[in-house]
Amino acid sequence: MQVTAGRVLSLLIATMYGILLIIHAGTATGTAVKDCLVLLIPLALIWFPEEIGGLTGYFKSGYVNV
Repeated sequence: MQVTAGRVLSLLIATMYGILLIIHAGTATGTAVKDCLVLLIPLALIWFPEEIGGLTGYFKSGYVNV
């Protein structure tokens, strides 16, 4: 995996967003932790675009062929 400016910047933004979520909640509650886990979805799209873009076939929501 190659370290690029986009990956570093996205990680910094997601980290800051997670810290702010926990500060706003006052503690690392279950809701704050779940909200932080949601940040993994955009990070995966930024970090692994080729792998995710290459997915085709049958999924729960239907057939993907792009």
